[in-house]
Amino acid sequence: MYIPVIRQYPKDPPLVHAAKWLARGALNLPVRLHMAMRQDYPWFVQDSVKWLQNFLRPHMHGFEWGSGHSTIFFAQRSARLISVEHKRKWFQKVSQKLAERGLCNVAYLFRPPRADSRPSQLRPTMLEELNFKPKPEFAAYCDTILDYPPESFDFVSVDGRARIECAMNALDRLKPGGVLILDNSERSKYKSLFVVLTAWPKASFANGVWETTIFREPGHS
Repeated sequence: MYIPVIRQYPKDPPLVHAAKWLARGALNLPVRLHMAMRQDYPWFVQDSVKWLQNFLRPHMHGFEWGSGHSTIFFAQRSARLISVEHKRKWFQKVSQKLAERGLCNVAYLFRPPRADSRPSQLRPTMLEELNFKPKPEFAAYCDTILDYPPESFDFVSVDGRARIECAMNALDRLKPGGVLILDNSERSKYKSLFVVLTAWPKASFANGVWETTIFREPGHS
């Protein structure tokens, strides 16, 4: 089921604002309950989680920006996961969770913001062609996936910082038929990615609060 995102605006009358706030809270409740009961339930729209459960296979290799419940979710369903995090305290917390579960198939990488970061020469030229200027402090963070050969991953999840840069860097690193997961895809600042990936089959899932979109690399049979 696709429930369009209920957007709140500063000019909404008080009663409209309150009604929207209550509706969003009710629609968000199922995900909150799942996450409270299960630490392996990712913070994605519910139907996208079901889609991923059907897609993921034990032999797959994956990559994610933005860690947490999703890290455990992906690690339990794949052979290998590379996860990148930029917040030190959160990195320490998730590291502990992974150790408690004995999830040794995760390469968990800490990439804090750095003012002296420089973009990798392997970055796709399309970022410049789109006149998109990434924040330099997140260059090392979003370029991490460029350390791996093309067609390395069956899935890539983009749910952290610098999402356009991360997603663009990921395209050549996906295997034919691999999937790119973009959370909070309803945000207008990510619309340029939809233009770039016009030829990619996609499935968008929304629960009234936010949207998760899964793009599929068109090389699959």
